[in-house]
Amino acid sequence: MTVYLIRQLSDDNSFVRDEHGSAKLVQEFSITLFWYQLRNIFAHTVVQLVIFISIVFVSQFSRMAETLTVTGFSVDTFILPLIFIVMPMLPFVIPLSFFFGCITSFSQFSSQGGVVALAAAGVSFKRIYSPIGVLSVFLFFATYLSFNYLSPYGHRELDNFFVSRAQSSIDNFIKNKLQPGVFADSFLDHIFYTESIDELKQKMSNVFIVPRSRRESDSDRNLFAVFAPKGELTGSVRTRDLGLELSNGTIHYYEDDADKMSVFNFKHLRIDLVKLFEQKFRTRTSGQDSRALSTSKLKERVLFDTESFNSTDPGDETFSKVKRRYYRSVSDYYQRLYTPFIVFVVGLFGFALGVVGQNRGRSQSVLLTVAFIVYLYAQISLFRWLMIKGVGQPWLMGLIPHIISMVVAIFLVRRRVIKPLNESIFSRN
Repeated sequence: MTVYLIRQLSDDNSFVRDEHGSAKLVQEFSITLFWYQLRNIFAHTVVQLVIFISIVFVSQFSRMAETLTVTGFSVDTFILPLIFIVMPMLPFVIPLSFFFGCITSFSQFSSQGGVVALAAAGVSFKRIYSPIGVLSVFLFFATYLSFNYLSPYGHRELDNFFVSRAQSSIDNFIKNKLQPGVFADSFLDHIFYTESIDELKQKMSNVFIVPRSRRESDSDRNLFAVFAPKGELTGSVRTRDLGLELSNGTIHYYEDDADKMSVFNFKHLRIDLVKLFEQKFRTRTSGQDSRALSTSKLKERVLFDTESFNSTDPGDETFSKVKRRYYRSVSDYYQRLYTPFIVFVVGLFGFALGVVGQNRGRSQSVLLTVAFIVYLYAQISLFRWLMIKGVGQPWLMGLIPHIISMVVAIFLVRRRVIKPLNESIFSRN
């Protein structure tokens, strides 16, 4: 009966209507097969998504541990930033998870003989692929929403988190640890000393700053020491202008490689503490990163940069900077629009690479999977680089890699359909 029902799913759609209600059974079987494959692919995609997110969490532990040494441990300072770090990666993790989900799902189905049985019974590959098509549409919108809403939100909240941590860290240092005549070693990885400070803890005298002692494994073991008779804290982290103003001081700089000491005198020196915080935690708190802008704000930036680019004289010394800023903002904008379409490409690739014969080895599929990921990344990166360099129309240069990938994916699926399952899709037989 199973073979009989499967044969009724062939492309001619000629259902046998007899007294046993075969047509109804065929329709029920068709729906059951569709939902079985859909649930199977979706489950594998979710598993792959969890794996990739877990990898991101683990890879960021060292970064967060470094932050916790300054801010102290709590749920807010540990879990929230990890969530904000994952959000901007979802537009790339979702298609990648879908790709591996399709491969693992159809590889498992093929190893159990399911694809062979359906193909032998005359079930078209179009029917077998239909769950991937439906899930691709759903994941397309998920990727689009994550790229245009969750990703900018994650970037903004991560910036706000580090700004608030910087404010708390520096405020705590100034209020509790900045004492006259005491060497404080928690000043953003530096040792800070002052002989006197006023009640507002802004103006200081005889200020001394030196980095903490370096480890032998550090790549930069050059040391410096800053001394100034007068110093003053100005601005704040929240306004991105927190700085330490020093007057009439000297800088002693020791180059480890050359074993040489240099001395520099200055009348006025401003140390940007916000930049110092960014360097320590390898993050941006400027709020000007285009990735942190919503799509509407990014479009406004594109329009502003377009107007600046068109109105700037090519002979002007600022033209190169304006041009670079224009093409970068345009490339970021079109990347948001076009990247979600990669879901359809990876679905086709996953189907072509996942459907294999029951007795065939999986080594070739693994190699093709790695080659596909490298190819897709290299292609998108190449065209983005060309877009930033101003080669061709930005909207077209952003669209071409997706068109090429789609053509290649359709070609591979077509090869999979016409080739026997026990043969490679690249076989010439």
